[in-house]
Amino acid sequence: METVLSFLEPYQATEQAEWIVSPQMAQYTSFRIGGRADLLVYPKSAEALCSIVDFLAEHKIKHVVLGRMTNLLFTDEDYHGVVICTSKIKGISLDGLRATAECGVTLAELCRFLRDSSLTGHEFAYGIPGSIGGAVYMNAGAGEKSMSDLVTSVTYYDTVKRETYTVLGKDCSFAYRSSMFAQDPSKIVLRAEFLLAPGDRDVIAADMTARMEKRAASQPLEFPSAGSVFKRHSACIVSKLIDETGLKGLSVGDAEVSRKHAGFIINKGHATAKDVQALIAEVKAIIRQRHAIELEEEILFIE
Repeated sequence: METVLSFLEPYQATEQAEWIVSPQMAQYTSFRIGGRADLLVYPKSAEALCSIVDFLAEHKIKHVVLGRMTNLLFTDEDYHGVVICTSKIKGISLDGLRATAECGVTLAELCRFLRDSSLTGHEFAYGIPGSIGGAVYMNAGAGEKSMSDLVTSVTYYDTVKRETYTVLGKDCSFAYRSSMFAQDPSKIVLRAEFLLAPGDRDVIAADMTARMEKRAASQPLEFPSAGSVFKRHSACIVSKLIDETGLKGLSVGDAEVSRKHAGFIINKGHATAKDVQALIAEVKAIIRQRHAIELEEEILFIE
């Protein structure tokens, strides 16, 4: 890592990046699970992000670009490489009814900005953890709405061609919890533009508050988790099926199917990635055996 640290020094001197050596990744993931990484780097601009990724690729150093690490399970083993976190790449701008947010902006920050600007259409995203980059990557959503309903364009960096491109939202291959960026991780989301509508600030604020209260009442927010574990299925409501199958409270180690919301697996204190993986496998096997339905994970595994 000495070569990487030497490369990063000018970025630190110009306040374009900061880093942590040998971080315990459990401290940084929403699941509170994960072994050590060699290096955790926080670029503070899109330009720094692209340069750092280029350098690591040139030197064939293992690396992964992540957002706020809210929808993933990090390996228990040491990650011998560089974890790049985009959470310090901030910035929101407004041009009429169009808002542009950089990849590190959280959905909560964007929603509050749009509320204060009396713009509506984003309320569904309030309470979804994570950042713009990750939300666009996986086409995050709640209820019947998702990011694809708002995104008009995305600017991304192609790490193979080493060029920055802007693509219209309709050309992002958005699908349920997927996009062209999920299908091709060599394309890194830098920023996205959203189209909103005029609204009443007080009405918008009330809607956002109600949504957050509903989440708090129905989801196990008091425990570390990675959100919904499984994707929707055309044949059923997955969380309801898991509940009706009697799997609430099923556990492996300190990983448990939430008793509050069967779609969540929670970390009761000292769960490991292996615990979570074993519990996911057990839930899938039981559902397959009893209902002939194959569940598919929504969370990502980093190893």
